[in-house]
This record gives sequence, structure tokens and C-alpha cells, in this order.
Amino acid sequence: MSHSKTESLRFYKYFCQKIGSEKMAKVRRLTSICRDFSMSSKDLPHISSGSKGEGLNPKGSDYDIMLIIPWHVVYESDKNVVQDWRLVLVMDTEDTPPCFTQLQLYTNINILPNYIKQQLQKPAQQRGKNLLSSELFKLHTLKILQGLNPKMKLNIHGPCFTDLDDDIDIACCLK
Repeated sequence: MSHSKTESLRFYKYFCQKIGSEKMAKVRRLTSICRDFSMSSKDLPHISSGSKGEGLNPKGSDYDIMLIIPWHVVYESDKNVVQDWRLVLVMDTEDTPPCFTQLQLYTNINILPNYIKQQLQKPAQQRGKNLLSSELFKLHTLKILQGLNPKMKLNIHGPCFTDLDDDIDIACCLK
């Protein structure tokens, strides 16, 4: 047997000792999917993600959740936009690094409530573009999440919200 295959098998056995067998990981992953279906709501669907969502359960791992924000919709191009009740955002890759985008407001700004207008970048408005501010979006979403569950105290940590014990990470996702 080749050296690389021996190393690979040794690593696989070590991984199974730490995480569990492939079958156990599959059972945990399916359990996570069932929990998502039973706990998600139409108004605020969520998906378990990260190592626990994948069926792995390493010691000290937190629980990662992706909340799908249903009242926003993102389009790659304004040619594909279908205006409905949701806030429409269009990807704007002009003046962004590779693999990054800005989200430009497509919905008429004049018909929007103030709390949405407050989530837009001020300098971008002066250039004729209304861009969603990630920081302001997270601050507004944090208020909503804490209003839904006042007992859960959250902090903004990078792109996510984290509970005070660092047990749960919540990423709010637009699609």
C-alpha cells in the first residue's frame, strides 16, 4: 500500500474516533434537517449550517444557523427583476473587488418606510445609487431578532450575530 493511502486511512480512522462514523454523521445531518423543517416558519425560514449542520459534532463547536430573510429579494441583473411585495435589490459589482458585490436598491425609494431608508449608505445616495449598508442592515435586523426573543442577548460578530455564550451564530441571508 502506498504511503499516501496509508496516511489517508490513518487520518480517516482518527477522524471517525473524534467525530463518529460516516453513518453517524449522516444520521446527525438528517436529524438537523428534520429539526429545520419542524422549527422553521414560512415567515422566517432557517437552515442549520456549519459543522453541526453537516452532521459533525466536534467538542466546543457552536451551532450555526442561516436565517433566510424573506422580505428582500436579490437579482443578479435588473433585466431579471420581478417586482412584488418584497424589497428588490440588484447586485452591483462596479467598483468592488473580485467575488464581492454591493446591493443596489431597485424598489422605488419614495414608497419605502423610513426604517428601510435608514439601512441605505448615505454616501452612495449622493452618487445616485441607493446601496444597502451591511452595518445598518445588521443593526436593524438585530433589533428585530431581539424583539422576537428578548431573553436571547445577541452581539454583532463579523457578518453574524452571536449569543453571549458563543454557543449560537446566526447569519442573516438574502436570496
